[in-house]
Amino acid sequence: SGIITGVATGVAPLTYTLPTGCYVAGSIIVNPTPASIGGPSALCVGGNITLTDASTGGAWTSGNPSIATVGATTGVVYGVAAGTVLISYTLPTGCAGPSPTATRTITVNPIPSIYGSYSVCQGYTTTLTGSPSGGTWASGTSAVANVDAYGNVHGISAGTSVISYTSPAGCGGSVAVRVDSTVIPTISISTSPGLTVCAGTTVTFTSAVTNAGSSPTYVWSVNGVISGGATSYSYVPSNGDVISCRLLSSATCAIPDTVRASVTMTVNPVVTPSLSISTGMGDTVCVGSLVTLTATPFGGGSAPIYTWYVNSTAVGTSASTYSYYPSEGDVVTCRVISNAPCRLADTGYSSITLTVSPIVTPSVLITSTAPGFITCVGTMIDFTATPTNGGTMPSYAWSVDGVSAGTGATHSYIPTNGDTVSVVLTSNFPCVSTPTATNSVLMTVEPVTYPVGNVTVSPGTIIAPGHSATFTCSITSGGGSTPTYQWTKNGAAISGETNSTLTTSALYSGDVICCTVTNNDPCSGSTNFNCITITIGTNVGVQNLNQNNADVTVMPNPNKGSFTISGSLGIADDEKVSVEVTDMLGQVVYSSSFISKNGEVNEPITMNGKLANGMYLINVKSEHFGKVFHFVIEQ
Repeated sequence: SGIITGVATGVAPLTYTLPTGCYVAGSIIVNPTPASIGGPSALCVGGNITLTDASTGGAWTSGNPSIATVGATTGVVYGVAAGTVLISYTLPTGCAGPSPTATRTITVNPIPSIYGSYSVCQGYTTTLTGSPSGGTWASGTSAVANVDAYGNVHGISAGTSVISYTSPAGCGGSVAVRVDSTVIPTISISTSPGLTVCAGTTVTFTSAVTNAGSSPTYVWSVNGVISGGATSYSYVPSNGDVISCRLLSSATCAIPDTVRASVTMTVNPVVTPSLSISTGMGDTVCVGSLVTLTATPFGGGSAPIYTWYVNSTAVGTSASTYSYYPSEGDVVTCRVISNAPCRLADTGYSSITLTVSPIVTPSVLITSTAPGFITCVGTMIDFTATPTNGGTMPSYAWSVDGVSAGTGATHSYIPTNGDTVSVVLTSNFPCVSTPTATNSVLMTVEPVTYPVGNVTVSPGTIIAPGHSATFTCSITSGGGSTPTYQWTKNGAAISGETNSTLTTSALYSGDVICCTVTNNDPCSGSTNFNCITITIGTNVGVQNLNQNNADVTVMPNPNKGSFTISGSLGIADDEKVSVEVTDMLGQVVYSSSFISKNGEVNEPITMNGKLANGMYLINVKSEHFGKVFHFVIEQ
């Protein structure tokens, strides 16, 4: 094929011979390949390394100059961007790679990035993060800031320190970290016109601050409710209002960044001076008694001045009290001179006209809602105490049979026969011989009489359709002199039916007829007598089906819910017999079946022992027999 492979350097003879034996001769030179490339295999972006090769005279080339460049004759490699690049060395003969001895893969490592805040307050810490991770940290000026192995930079003193980070590949990056001194913001509040004002005055509150920064935030509040956000705030305050201003400083390293100041307002009311005069016992005083009159001012200020007059004659000055022995009809007047800061006038006046009373004796009268203190059992009675000489604020203590029962001018309760109801009046009239008075009443409580009787119906509780029934309400006792009646059907009053009897054909199965009797005498009541439930039936008598020689009976009747059905069905074959028991409302309360033997029946029946007393229907039937019996349960 004529392919020549160089094995070793030198000159090799070559011949080419044809099949005819003719040939041509020549030679070929085998040049050497480059020696192995020496030097580092990695560098950082922006850095350089030098590669070498023992074979001289060759030229260096970069497989990707955007990653790294190389000096053609020097072998100096410059990192341009992170990545890998193939560097080749070629001899003048043209011999080069791709054998490993003529190429080298170079890794260009990135310069690490540093993230975080590049400023920190003196005495505080900020955290920097290096990427890629796993490198080492160092501070250029540890007297300004130091850094630990985790990138935590601690501010020591004001200034700037270069913090460097070296990645695991040996590439380094750095940032300048500024350390700022801490400052303490302050705030105070001034008020105009002042902290003490009259009601209705508009007050302006102004803040004075230090170390607030270039763009501070102000928050004003009144009694905890936010009210404004500027350097000052104005409004009409109330007494005791607490006005606060909170400053949020924008200054670098303001610690704390928020401070607050507060002031409390004193707001005096705008007043017109006045006063009241009291004797401690009203305007009535006792004959021959020394009376002390006391003036109570309104809007008098902190140091009011008083002047007293009796019947327009000045009798005393300065003090808020005056004592003397009054006469009937004396007019006592007091003048007050006020020093209140927000007064509309300087003086105020008040007068009292005295009544001089002799010594009297109090008494108390008891009345009630029970005429003559006679009532019926179970009736709530209201008792009222009416005083004489009880004063302006008498007090009362009620008792029943000596047991305390309540206070106040009235008392209500349900008495029993023979109760003694008493009240003790305590008078506050100033001129009494004794402060208390007592009265008692005896209660008579009569029993309530209720009608007693029963309701009956004729011809009975089971009637044929369209037939009439007569209901009679009979009173055996307690009806009184003029009893009244009211008939009801299914709970609703029957209009016009107010006599002792009711005759009607407007009846349906299940209708419930009742009668209410009312005793109209005093201490009487109403009674709902027993009710009757009506059944409309088509088998009011005994119906026999196919009674050929049949004879079946139910014994005993009445019974307690246990009885025997016995007799003959009138046939000679075995036959199934069913038994069904219903109450007068048509509800099935029992059912069963059995087999007769040769037409003979002798079947004991036991029903639920909890069935109510009364009349029931039993239906006995088979293919050739059927009969309905009435029977009564008496438990």
